Amino acid sequence: MRFSDVTTMERLHELEIYAEVYQKVGIEHQIAFTLPSAPDRILGVVLCREKLDFSDTERDLLNAARPFLIQAYRSALRYRALLVAKPSFHRREPAPEVGALLGLGLTMRQATVLQLLSIGTADRDIATHLQISLRTVHKHVENCYRLLGVNSRAEAAAVAWAAAQAPAQSKRVHRPAPQPAD
Repeated sequence: MRFSDVTTMERLHELEIYAEVYQKVGIEHQIAFTLPSAPDRILGVVLCREKLDFSDTERDLLNAARPFLIQAYRSALRYRALLVAKPSFHRREPAPEVGALLGLGLTMRQATVLQLLSIGTADRDIATHLQISLRTVHKHVENCYRLLGVNSRAEAAAVAWAAAQAPAQSKRVHRPAPQPAD
């Protein structure tokens, strides 16, 4: 629905909400529609303009796009539910601590990527979890290989696990072996 579908410009300008909101931000024309959502929520999309009213063609385009926006919204809800429900790459076994991986000279993002890689997470799942592109994950993995001097995921994971275990080993008390008496 457009402003012009429900009122005239003269009547719009007489409204208190026009004086308090729309006029102050320069809105003269508006078109809005809702998408299906939870009963306790209204999900609306509102587009505004200052100079030119929305045409019938633009309204028809928005009506044609509405099913796709509904599907995108439902997909976003499903995606969020999957993230909350502990995705498959969250495993019960511990992962190397990011702090230990930072000690290898990696950036925070590279350390996080290496952490996920070291527990067997696929690149696509890393991208989803970190909300970055698959190409960016590949670049981080490539940089990790270069910084760690390795050529494979297995080698990178081995370095990560070794770094994670290093602090525990350094806490052991090392006593020098007794030297033979001369």
